[in-house]
Amino acid sequence: MQLPDEIGIMVLPETVLFPHSVQPLHIFEPRYRQMLLEALMGSRMFAVISQGEHNVPVSSGIAGVGYVRTAVQNSDGTSNILLQGYSRVVFEDYTQISPYYKGRPRQLEESHEDKEDNEILARHLVSKILEIKETKQAIKGDVKEFLNKITDFHMLADIIAGTLVRNHLNRQRLLEMTTLSERLPFLVDSLRDEYSI
Repeated sequence: MQLPDEIGIMVLPETVLFPHSVQPLHIFEPRYRQMLLEALMGSRMFAVISQGEHNVPVSSGIAGVGYVRTAVQNSDGTSNILLQGYSRVVFEDYTQISPYYKGRPRQLEESHEDKEDNEILARHLVSKILEIKETKQAIKGDVKEFLNKITDFHMLADIIAGTLVRNHLNRQRLLEMTTLSERLPFLVDSLRDEYSI
């Protein structure tokens, strides 16, 4: 898949879309119905950006772009969709603000750091997740094995952040971090704060 040159943007309060995560959305506002229709007729992609002050996108311009995996239109014109997170992007300006935002996304490159250090941090993170009372029942043998086998630590961090981190400010900070040396320790701290591990 390739990012379009220009893309629709959904501005949502306290919502962060991570790469590799799946976000269910109910599309009901007329402007976003139009955006979804245009996406489905083209790349099937649009961005989700967290709402900042005064109902505008967060000042960093950093968002998650997703691919519409499924879209079911309801009899009242609304739609239920599953949006698969694809990449981190930044919008340095917007080409349209009404009826919905559009912009030119620039993909944020993720750093490639020392793999050994990242692996130590990642395995520590997985061990911490397995200590969380709320996840002990949900994480069965197959899921545990999957988590322990992931060697793409950017993917691992995004899956965990998208699934377990509840504080939207922490989620946004994690989305904005492109280095694992920042992201993995902050993710461990976020889980420790939220789940008392």
